[in-house]
Amino acid sequence: MSNKKKVEKLKKNADRFMQKGDFNKAIEEYKAIIEIDGQDPTYLNYIGDLYIKLNNKALAINYFLLAIEAYESQEFYNNAVAMCRKILRQETKPDVFKIMGRLLAKQGFNKEAVDNYRKYIQHNRDKKEEIFELYDKMLELDNQDLQSYLEYSHFLEVYKRYDEAMSIYKKGLAVFQELSMEEAAGDILEKMKELDPDSVKGIEVKKAKDESEDELMNILEGLSSASEEEEEELKRIEKESRKKAEEEATRQAEIEAKKKADEERRKREEARQKAEAEARRKAEEDAKRKAAEEARKKAAEEEAIRQAEIEAKKKADEERRKREEARQKAEADARRKAADEVKQKFEEERKKQIEISKGKLKEILDDFSPVAKDRTFNEIDSILEEQSATIQHLLELESMVEELKEGFQASETVDDADNMYDLGIMYKDMGLYEEAITQFRKIILTNRDDTKAYEMIGEIFLEKEELDKAMVTLKRGISVAKEPLQCINLRYMLAIAFEQKGYLKSAIKELKEVYATNKNFKDTEKLLKKYLVQLKKMQREKKEEDTSAEEKETPAKQPAREVVEEKPVQDLLFPERESDYIDNLDKREISEMPSLGLSRQESKRIITDLKKFVKELQSEEIKEEEETEKKETQKKRKISYL
Repeated sequence: MSNKKKVEKLKKNADRFMQKGDFNKAIEEYKAIIEIDGQDPTYLNYIGDLYIKLNNKALAINYFLLAIEAYESQEFYNNAVAMCRKILRQETKPDVFKIMGRLLAKQGFNKEAVDNYRKYIQHNRDKKEEIFELYDKMLELDNQDLQSYLEYSHFLEVYKRYDEAMSIYKKGLAVFQELSMEEAAGDILEKMKELDPDSVKGIEVKKAKDESEDELMNILEGLSSASEEEEEELKRIEKESRKKAEEEATRQAEIEAKKKADEERRKREEARQKAEAEARRKAEEDAKRKAAEEARKKAAEEEAIRQAEIEAKKKADEERRKREEARQKAEADARRKAADEVKQKFEEERKKQIEISKGKLKEILDDFSPVAKDRTFNEIDSILEEQSATIQHLLELESMVEELKEGFQASETVDDADNMYDLGIMYKDMGLYEEAITQFRKIILTNRDDTKAYEMIGEIFLEKEELDKAMVTLKRGISVAKEPLQCINLRYMLAIAFEQKGYLKSAIKELKEVYATNKNFKDTEKLLKKYLVQLKKMQREKKEEDTSAEEKETPAKQPAREVVEEKPVQDLLFPERESDYIDNLDKREISEMPSLGLSRQESKRIITDLKKFVKELQSEEIKEEEETEKKETQKKRKISYL
């Protein structure tokens, strides 16, 4: 495709985009034309106009300036001047006055050029050297412009260049004297007197002869002496002059009308642009106001939702707190009740032990005889020692219960694992296995990964010789352990359970795991050697039995397979469903737990009373012995006397 066809296509596209109001795309099409066809001032002008429509004056003026350069290079000075005026309608740019002065000077419109140079100077008074050059150029263009002489000289005076100012005054004075322009010459002479009075001594302004009056007199004289032919010629000249004057007046009227129409058009355009700008501004303000109102409404709605969520959360938290407080209170009441029951039962146990001790002492004293004195007192000492140990153990348990009770009362949490664990240990030591298991179950319900609770339940099952439950419980504890050290004792006890069940291989396997973790743990090494010896012995005996069976050609008895039937841990540890267990926890809160409520003071008093009772018995025996000895002595004395 040729460049000409490309340009035509781009022009059509630009026209189509302009009709649609898509000025940006139209600008892109015109820029593409310029890249192909060079700096065509027409398209540069179009682009500037489109940027005006887009309210981008800066870019519009840049393209108008490019159009002026293009018109000037092509010597289309009128078009260039028109572009200058278009720029000045948009914005007063001083540089445009200078450009217009240059363009008008090239066209020979010297006075107009001088006027534009003067406007440029008015906006750039600080550019000293450039101003002086422009005044020189202005005097070259119009050496009869009095204002230029006066302004030029004034600027020179301001910068204290008095000799140059006087030179300009003299030059103007000479010009105006030569042209017999007495008024202008007089003005310059006055300025020269102000600058340097001595320099104008002897200079006078001669009044020039009024040539117009002489010419008029000559014309009148000629008219009076002219012939009829000359008169006709004068009439014809006058007619032609009048006609030319009328034509000139008409042309000037047309020019003024055109100027007025252009001015009206410019004003209407400015009014239209101003109205459009005002409408856009109002629309933008309305849109912003509407957007701000919507934003405020949305923010208010969001704030209301947020406040509602906060209130709901506060209400839920309050309900949760109340439920938690009620649950904690119920738990604390249950624990206090349990502790009171334990204390009551412990008091009963204490009284029972005292009665048993007193009964034994009474039986011994009833059978007392001098012959069995040593045996009797040995038995009494043994009973006292036994009773003292029993009471001491009860005192220790009582102390533990008191501490746990204080812990329950001071605890603010429902799931106090430490207190439950200590209470479970105490029940275990007392042989109250079911109560101990109940405590450890509570811990597991709170924390499924508590290996110590599984360990204690497994140990209780071992002590009760419930091996299946022990194995399942210990395996469950091993499965939830996070580190090998946490399950080392679980594996040790599981090995013992396997061995008691007769599963030596499984026992050896568990002991190997313990040995790999800590070879010095308890008597692991010793047990491992023992089990290995037992396993070898069993294997050797089995081999001998198999050999004997083959010799007799009878089928050997197959050894039982080592199978551990694992029941679900949930069924063994928690017979009921967890939810049922939790709901019924308060109802079955260890109602059968023995009480351990003996105070230290009461226990010491019991021991003191028992010792006092024994001492009284001993003193009575001593008195009886003394009486017997006294009687024997008296008897001997009596016999001796006789």
